[in-house]
Amino acid sequence: MEREIERLRYFLRQLRRRRWGCLAIAWLLFLPGSVVTLLWPDSFESEARIWVETTGLLEPLLKGLTPESDPAQRLEVMQRTLLSRPNLERVLERTGQAAFYPDPAARERAVDLLARKILVRPEKNNLFAVVYRARDPATARDTVQTLLDIFVESTIEASRRDMEKARRFIDEQIAIQERALEEAERRLAEFQKRNMDYLGGEEGYFQRLQQARTRVLEARTDLEAARARRDELRRQLARVPQSLALATSPFARLPESGGAAAELSRLKRELAELQSRFTERHPRILELRRTIAMLEGELAAQRSQGAIPNPLFEQLRARLAAEEAEVASLENRLAKAEQALSELLALARTVPETEAELKRLTRDYEVIKRNYEELIARREAARIADDLDARRDRVEFRVVEPASLPLVPAGPPRLAMMLVVFAGAVAAGVAFGILRAALERPFESAQELREALALPVAGVFSVAPTARERRTAVASALAFGLCSSLLVASFTAALGVELSVGTVALRQQVYATLRALAGEGGSA
Repeated sequence: MEREIERLRYFLRQLRRRRWGCLAIAWLLFLPGSVVTLLWPDSFESEARIWVETTGLLEPLLKGLTPESDPAQRLEVMQRTLLSRPNLERVLERTGQAAFYPDPAARERAVDLLARKILVRPEKNNLFAVVYRARDPATARDTVQTLLDIFVESTIEASRRDMEKARRFIDEQIAIQERALEEAERRLAEFQKRNMDYLGGEEGYFQRLQQARTRVLEARTDLEAARARRDELRRQLARVPQSLALATSPFARLPESGGAAAELSRLKRELAELQSRFTERHPRILELRRTIAMLEGELAAQRSQGAIPNPLFEQLRARLAAEEAEVASLENRLAKAEQALSELLALARTVPETEAELKRLTRDYEVIKRNYEELIARREAARIADDLDARRDRVEFRVVEPASLPLVPAGPPRLAMMLVVFAGAVAAGVAFGILRAALERPFESAQELREALALPVAGVFSVAPTARERRTAVASALAFGLCSSLLVASFTAALGVELSVGTVALRQQVYATLRALAGEGGSA
């Protein structure tokens, strides 16, 4: 620890011996550094704020009717569009900066530099700040304001252009789908017309086949039941006499009013009614003719034998005739049902293929129809969205705070730079003294000399300063203090100049004069 303290004292003594060199180095660095700092060009910052509206009052009411957009995607597109190369090139042209870059390569570098210097900073509540710095305050303001104007114009134009492209594309697709729909309708109608005999309307082939089998089974069941009833009536009729003797019959005095005569009249009326509806070959008509002829023959025989018809026999025979007619009708029904079933079975291979083709054509038609209806709905949604953009009282991107002319420079930080220059100059002077002391390494005591040379020291002589030397040392110390005070005073004066009111305007005049002398124009 003592060695370190002694070493520190050594360097302090060496700095005191070389103080003029250290002060000279500090002055040499401070003077040009302070001048450069004071004359460093000002940079003026212009800022504008944009409010991006992601939702409106009408969006909840029109949800599902108009195409929806993602707010985050819209913000990202806004940032990319704002700093796009075409927009930056238009900014250079409108602000007059393009005249200073006639070469295409220089123009490209200017666009790249402009893109790097423009800052888009997101803030809260959908606010975005557009910031740009330039040496000329008017250039900074014009650049920001021109960029915003171009962005708003391009956004409106792009929105309308995209909407028009979308509408034109939808119209083209609707025309294509309409032609496809008409062709599908024509194919479906022609197919149904060609295969009308094979198609069963709403019912499928296997359903119709099952229904035909059911009808055949029902007809057979009904026919068997009717035949059983007919056979039973035949057995009953065989046990009942056909006529009764006149002596024992309660109807001897009224032979013409028996059941046979009444039945004969009824059958004739029924025959006349059926003849008006069917042909002579109808089974029921043929059966009625046979029954009427039989009844007429029996009545004639009974009159000749002196007997009257048995009413019970006549009733049974009438019921038997009705059952015979029912059996004939059911047999005809069964034959037709079996014929229809046979025809369906014969089509067992053709009909399923026809129905499958019909389903395929119908499915294609439904798909094309659904696409056509969706396109119609989208065209209507696009029309509503276009009307909404044209009529609603809002804009998507609203300039909340336009670019203003900056009066106070935003940079550079001259106070900090001045402090760094002063501290650096002083540090450089101190470093110069320490480095020179370390390189020269003088001996201040006999012990240091003995340790460095490893030789015995015979003696040490002390130097006693004269009165003149003492006066010279005092004068030198006073001069050093004065020069050091002047250095601090110069630093303070530089700070005062920087803080004065007219420094900015004076600096602008100086640079304008220098540019005029150098024949240079333009700005950042």
